Amino acid sequence: MKTSITRLVIGMAFVAPVPVFGAESGAEEPIVVTATRIPTPLQQVASSVTVITADDIRANQWRSLPEALAAQPGMRVATSGGIGAQTSLFTRGTNSNHTLVLLDGIEIADPSTPNGAYDFAHLSLNNIERIEIVRGPQSTLYGSGALGGVINIITRRGQGPGQYTASFEGGSFHTYTEGLSARGSDSRFHYSMELSQFNTAGQSITPERLRAGQGNENDGYRNTTASFQGGITPTAGTEFNLYARSIHAHSQLDIGTGEDPDSESGVMQRFVRLEAKSSLADGRWKPVLGYSRSRQDRQTDNNRQSPLGDEEHTRFLGETETTDFQNQVSLSSNNQAVLGYETKKDRVTGAGSAAFGSSFGDFILTQNTHAQERVESWYLQEQFTLADDFHGAVGIRSDNYDSFPGARTWRFTPLYAIPETSTKLKASYGTGYRAPSLYERFGSTPTNFGTAYTGNPALKPEESKGWEVGIEQALNGGRLEPHFTYYKNRITNLIKVIYLPSFDSTSVNIDSAVIEGYETGFSFRPSNDTTITTEYTRTRTRDQNGQELLRRPRQMAAIQGRTRIVPHDADLTLSLRYTGRRKDVDRVTGAAINTGGYTLAGIGASWQSSKNTRLHGRVDNLFNRKYEPVDGFQGTGAGFFAGIEANF
Repeated sequence: MKTSITRLVIGMAFVAPVPVFGAESGAEEPIVVTATRIPTPLQQVASSVTVITADDIRANQWRSLPEALAAQPGMRVATSGGIGAQTSLFTRGTNSNHTLVLLDGIEIADPSTPNGAYDFAHLSLNNIERIEIVRGPQSTLYGSGALGGVINIITRRGQGPGQYTASFEGGSFHTYTEGLSARGSDSRFHYSMELSQFNTAGQSITPERLRAGQGNENDGYRNTTASFQGGITPTAGTEFNLYARSIHAHSQLDIGTGEDPDSESGVMQRFVRLEAKSSLADGRWKPVLGYSRSRQDRQTDNNRQSPLGDEEHTRFLGETETTDFQNQVSLSSNNQAVLGYETKKDRVTGAGSAAFGSSFGDFILTQNTHAQERVESWYLQEQFTLADDFHGAVGIRSDNYDSFPGARTWRFTPLYAIPETSTKLKASYGTGYRAPSLYERFGSTPTNFGTAYTGNPALKPEESKGWEVGIEQALNGGRLEPHFTYYKNRITNLIKVIYLPSFDSTSVNIDSAVIEGYETGFSFRPSNDTTITTEYTRTRTRDQNGQELLRRPRQMAAIQGRTRIVPHDADLTLSLRYTGRRKDVDRVTGAAINTGGYTLAGIGASWQSSKNTRLHGRVDNLFNRKYEPVDGFQGTGAGFFAGIEANF
């Protein structure tokens, strides 16, 4: 049945109370870092920023990063099946490799993937304090891969006397989650650590229409994550910190066009960062020196089920090593500058082969990519305030690579606040880029027929020019806050794989795209304990031939909410999320097709049953909607989950 967006939004607004992300009326104004690299009150930031707090995560009972992102404006999460399957993010219609992801300052994109994109499937939300999302080109501060935006994930910092927590959750599809955490601090030391394990038997990610009479084979998933943040303060104004996260995940997959009972993928991810911070010259100079390292090891195995079946045994290793030095300098009370230098080295190794069976013999692809590259960067940004009401930032950046010229980017973000009417007028204009991945430049995938995919060292970076204008308005003492932002992004030199007359293939810069749209919505607080928010995004994408880009919905709408039952210290949440029509690729034929939209609903509740014990429960996909987030891959059906959290 075709869904009316207008009726959906209006209807949802009257169904139940929904949450808002950000400070509540009377609460302290949020401080954000990602938009400017300098801690700045959110009301002075011109960029489009969303902050997801630990309280939001807890109230909505989100388990993974994709669940939290799917509810945010401009965020399209596309999962090839259920939990643990390949998960991509399209921010404001840009490509899946156009959003930079940071974890405590560590770039966690996987350089071993063909396009250098990050797979969002395996990052759980344990030990997360907040997630800052900045939409629009951000390469001036963050370099390659930030054409669409930046997602900065910040882990919890221990504060106060030691606190220890044990949690357990169970529910549908034989799903179980266990967690242990400890955190605390004293005058010189702070620590926060958490260990969690997630297991589910899952459902089949292949829809019944593609099983060709085969039975229903569930595709399970398990994930073990350990996280640590700790530091010491040897003297006033000096601090040394260590951030570390380890993820070990295993997914059962369906490769090809139907059920595949033994295809599986294993992922091991290690992220670590050492950081030294200081405050000098009475706080006017704040240098930060950091060293980060990430290692991502992916392995896929699939045994042949018939003489003409497919088989795969491949392994990819991606490593990134970064040293950075940032300086925040206060030039005056209304003028601050940030100057930074970074050097980064990426390495990739691919091994193994995949065989595709046919009556004419196997077609075998061998992975044989071994490459590395270094980039040195510097950036400068000045942030200023004029007459208390006009705020802005202007910045430039230079990135210089070992084997190609590199890129230069800049950005300007003005904001004008009108205190008398509680109005915020904002705008931004900037450039962005994505460097070709190591596979696109140096990849080698030969076949047993004498052909090969060979990378193109002459590739240029993908480049973008983007702007936005918006307004935010507070009414009725801040109880009603509507907002509207219009954006446009023009991307050139997009990289595409082409096939040559020799049946070989390579990558070239031949595509371009124009993306424009708007984000609008409002938050409404009918009482101090109830909040309703709506978000609506409309996006139009066109390539150089006037065709719509794949997997970018023309419309998305979300309502998320929360009401607090104060006497009983309980929370009730409700969410509705609509994903509109979009172009996709048919899983069986590979042809471009149009797919319909779908709406998902969820409800949850939690109760502080005692001083140290909290109970919670929720229903996901409340109406058991059958849907395919990516064509040919089935989303998870209705599920009930309940759990307990005990603090000591």
